[in-house]
Amino acid sequence: MAEGARLESLVEYILQYVGAPYSAEKRVEFRKSDGEPAGTLLLDFMAEWQGEKVAIEVMAGRLFPERFERAFRLHRMLGTGGTASLLLLVVERPLTPRMQAWLDGRQRGGIPMKVLSVAQLPAWFGREMLLDLSDERALDALRLAAHAPSSAAPEARLASAMAEGAQAGAERQQLQNLKRFFDDRVVDRLAERPDSLVEKLKIGRVVEDVTVLMSDIKNFSSFVKHAPADRLNEAMGGYYRAARRIVWNHGGVLDKFIGDAVLAIFGYPEADPLSARRAAQCGRDLVLLGDRIVGDLMRNINDVIESGTRVGLATGEVRVMNLSDDGIEPTFVGDVINRAARLEKECGVNRILMDQVTYRRIEDDREQDDVFPTPDDFMRGILESSKAKGQVHDQWSWSVDCGTPPPLSDLIAQLRGGKGVAQDAAEPVDEAEAMAEAEAGEPVRPRPRGRAKPSG
Repeated sequence: MAEGARLESLVEYILQYVGAPYSAEKRVEFRKSDGEPAGTLLLDFMAEWQGEKVAIEVMAGRLFPERFERAFRLHRMLGTGGTASLLLLVVERPLTPRMQAWLDGRQRGGIPMKVLSVAQLPAWFGREMLLDLSDERALDALRLAAHAPSSAAPEARLASAMAEGAQAGAERQQLQNLKRFFDDRVVDRLAERPDSLVEKLKIGRVVEDVTVLMSDIKNFSSFVKHAPADRLNEAMGGYYRAARRIVWNHGGVLDKFIGDAVLAIFGYPEADPLSARRAAQCGRDLVLLGDRIVGDLMRNINDVIESGTRVGLATGEVRVMNLSDDGIEPTFVGDVINRAARLEKECGVNRILMDQVTYRRIEDDREQDDVFPTPDDFMRGILESSKAKGQVHDQWSWSVDCGTPPPLSDLIAQLRGGKGVAQDAAEPVDEAEAMAEAEAGEPVRPRPRGRAKPSG
């Protein structure tokens, strides 16, 4: 809000707070002593106080002598027509003694003219002001007080408004803090809803039909041990930023990073019938992103490390908990999270392994066969109960290939079999550009990588 508009709004809400009847943008007609029209002027406010009419003019910004010419004209013309008995000039801050002395010396004829800072205005009307009017939140508090029940005393209305404003301010800050977990668009939608933040985020409640994503880079601890520290730090900093953006772009909530692992929830805080498919598409992009990270690190070490990204998806219900003592920090618990973690552990490199419920959700919402994952992408398998903690029976699982180059194990097998290998000619990839694409929400493109070719 422009400073001039804010100052006018403050004056208007102060008039409501003190209970002074007023009209805004009052057009006043002036007449000569013989009754002939002399012209019109537009006043910011015309108020009534203790049986007198008070003209109010608002002057925002820096004050210098030339700016008072309109005020001098007003106070002379108001005096001739008997329209008002006093002219109040409301400014942002008190005048300096030198400016006040100059102003007093210029007043000749007309009605009295008094200059008040906006902070002095309530006291002039005989009311105590309980807040700092220079604070940006003062306008909101006065607005709330102006619309409170008129039967309450002004001071009580303002005190209640201040408390309500403080609560609203705390919630705004909590919403800002949620941007660690949610995309800005989700936070904006939450801010528009009238219910409390606890209700918006369903704290303490069970949320059904969410899809949990757990991803992990295989053997990442080996990179930590062997990769140059500066290269590792740069690669992982970019990975965290890009992974967060990928989750958000697919409509997910980032619960946490656990080292190189990503835990994300889809279908929360707003229900989403496409949450399973969005989670699968997010998983694919995380696999492709991880492929770039692994390739970059492998170029800077001598060790042969089989790696790649594994993604587990499971659909079910979670309970939303709050980790913070003095704010809102949502986290999730439930058997479905454990199931997603077990699926990730049993998943092949650069693939997604999902439970039967997630697979059915994806198949049920299918509208076209060329949207990932397609029917041809799935392979059915069984997750043995011994590998799924807390499960009595074996469970169906479905595996999806994410379209990356063959894992390093294929290359190692050929080398150990005595066959030489040659690298495909591939256009060099700009890793910084690839990371920027992921952070900006662009689809992550598979990175060309040499394939093993028999030399003989």
